[in-house]
Amino acid sequence: MVPSTRSKTGDLPESSSSRPVDGHQDHSQQSRTKAYPSVDSPKRQKDPSAIPIYTIDLSLPPEKRYVELASDFTAQIQDLTGLFDEVVHDLGPRIPIRPVCALARVLLRGLHSREETDELRGISKTAGVELYLLFCFNTLLDLFMGCTSGGVRVQNEDDGSHMLHFRTLDWGMDSLRKVIVQLNFVRKPGDEVFASSITYAGYTGILTGVSHLRALILSEEEDAEAIHNEKTRTKQTPRSLSRLEDIVLQFSSKTTTAAYIIVSDGETTSVIEKDRVTAEVRTSSSFVVATNHDEASEENRDDYQSNFTQGFETARNLDSMHLSQDYILDESMDRKDCMVRRWKRVCQSSRRRDPEAKEEDVAITEKQLVKWTTTWPTANECTHYAAILDPAKGEIFWSRRWMRPMKPPGCLLVSDRTTEGQGG
Repeated sequence: MVPSTRSKTGDLPESSSSRPVDGHQDHSQQSRTKAYPSVDSPKRQKDPSAIPIYTIDLSLPPEKRYVELASDFTAQIQDLTGLFDEVVHDLGPRIPIRPVCALARVLLRGLHSREETDELRGISKTAGVELYLLFCFNTLLDLFMGCTSGGVRVQNEDDGSHMLHFRTLDWGMDSLRKVIVQLNFVRKPGDEVFASSITYAGYTGILTGVSHLRALILSEEEDAEAIHNEKTRTKQTPRSLSRLEDIVLQFSSKTTTAAYIIVSDGETTSVIEKDRVTAEVRTSSSFVVATNHDEASEENRDDYQSNFTQGFETARNLDSMHLSQDYILDESMDRKDCMVRRWKRVCQSSRRRDPEAKEEDVAITEKQLVKWTTTWPTANECTHYAAILDPAKGEIFWSRRWMRPMKPPGCLLVSDRTTEGQGG
């Protein structure tokens, strides 16, 4: 969900990286060779930015897989039931809540995947939340998210380089910040983790996920059953999707809901702008980024910007679900432009050192990527979490959450665009 109070800003100097309101530092300096502390670690408990980690044993019946998680987050999951009323009110202040709830109880009887439906039954029983509310949560969550995600080439310690995924997730409902979790999936007790995801407690789809030799990041939950079954199939031989081209072809040719899908194998990253039956694909071995608009819409950027100023003050006073399309598109383009400018500056600096340097030879440092991912406006007042994934190793390399909204670092209002294009 895009923010409703975003001030228009240009890219900021990297030295002015934003900090969360609560003042806690992120854990970006953790060594990539060290495993994250377990959910019970005192270090993680003292660090509000650290995302709690849970192991999901897929050898258990679906109803039993999330019992521990639901038990630990019972109070928070119960608090989320108010989101249903909030969503209905946002759709129309005069819509009566009780008739809608009664209708939802009758109509919301399951997800497309029977396995995920059974998982939600277990969460419902453990947390004491009506099942239809969890179905609604899992269905509507996809509709209002914003994100910045993509891939960039990063230096290795041995002077080589590889691509890492970067990803932020933006939402307008602060109550969800309390239920952000990392899930590590195993096929049976004692097995190595073969896939990980960052999601919300009570949500069984895939928002941000990585597995060995590939990473999947969904701006909206695209064909949840296909992806979920791919990572959870325990009694059948998994389909062979070892090549990035195979994954891109599979998603591009399927009939799905609209989504922006970013896939990477550590050497190449592809952005799939997925419509119901068609897809546009952009692929790069150096840098690629996607936010919440189709690349083709950038051709009309001047029209969106002309309407942005006029509607900005009105937008500040409206809930984000009521924002104009022009505002949403311009804000999405602003986030993308900032990432693109950061990459272009790195390429320009490389060419100054070596005039014959090619873009595919350019790489940034891991520290730079963490800073890019946590600097305004890539991370903003609506960002719930940020993550960097290593698709070649099948690991979440770095992650953090914001328990409180990030403060704008003195950014300028829409009427002052003097910072556009500044270095940073």
